Amino acid sequence: MESKPASDLSLAEIAELVNRSFSNGIWGEVNYSAEEIGVWFKRNFTSLELSHIYYLPSDLETPVAFAFISTREDKPTEVRIAPMGVVPSFRRQGLGIKAMNALIEAEKKRGTTLLELECAQKNTAALNLYKSVGFFASQELCTWEGTSPEADNSSSASTLGECEMAEVEQLVKLHAADDLPWPAWGFNAPPTKGRAFTQGHAYCCIADPDDAKPDAAVELLTLFVEPEWRGKGEAKALLKEIMAKYPGKKWVASGPFPKQYGEKLVAEMGFKEVDSARYQMRLAL
Repeated sequence: MESKPASDLSLAEIAELVNRSFSNGIWGEVNYSAEEIGVWFKRNFTSLELSHIYYLPSDLETPVAFAFISTREDKPTEVRIAPMGVVPSFRRQGLGIKAMNALIEAEKKRGTTLLELECAQKNTAALNLYKSVGFFASQELCTWEGTSPEADNSSSASTLGECEMAEVEQLVKLHAADDLPWPAWGFNAPPTKGRAFTQGHAYCCIADPDDAKPDAAVELLTLFVEPEWRGKGEAKALLKEIMAKYPGKKWVASGPFPKQYGEKLVAEMGFKEVDSARYQMRLAL
C-alpha cells in the first residue's frame, strides 16, 4: 500500500475518485463537482497536503482508496478523518485496514494524539473496520427535522436580537464540551452564509434562509447556552422565537448534533429524528 498526498491530484480528479468510491454507498450515489468538493474541503478544514491517496505498489497511477485529514489550529494534536473510502472494485481485499494502519502510523509520526471520525450506524462494514484498528463509539450523532408553526398574529413582545456568527463561534470554542464533534465547529467556516441570534444567555446560528431557495429547509447550524444558564429553558425559548420568525418553514438540525444534548429539546419542539444516525468514533494514539 503506497500513499501520495491528495494535493498531488486536481480537485476534479479527487471529486471523480470520491464519486466512484461512494457510487453504491448507503446514502445513495454522490456526484460532487470539482467546485463542490473544494467548498466541502474549506468548510471541513481539510488539509490536502496531509490527506492520503492510496495506490497498490504494482500500479502507482490508479488510486484505490483515500482518507482526508482535517486539522484545527485550536487543537493541533487532534485530527478528524473525513471521509475515507475504497474504490468498489478493490474492496474485500483488506485494503481498508491497510490504509487505516498506514494513516495511524503517519499521524503518530506527526505527533497526533487523537483521531476522530463519524460513521453511519448502519454501515456495519465501516464500523467493523474502524473498531478493528482500535476506534470506539463515543456518542450518537443525530439529524432532526421539523416545521415552524404558521404565523401567529398575536402581538407579543420579543427580545430576540441578532449578533455576529464569529461571536457565537468564540463562545462555542470557549465553553463547548471536549467531545463536541468536529462538524459542530465548522458552522462559521467559509463559504457558509448564516445569521446569528441571541436571547437571554442563549445563542443560535442558522444558514441564511434569504440566501436559499424558497422551499429549502432552514438549516440549524448550532445552538448554544452559556454553561451556568443551561437546563433553564433558554435554548427552547430562543429556538421558538427564531422559528416564529420564519413561519411555515421546514427546519433541519443536521450538525450532526450529539443525541445526548439535543434529544429532549427537539422532541419538545416537535422535531423528528431522520434515519441518518451516526457514531462519533475516537482513537487515542
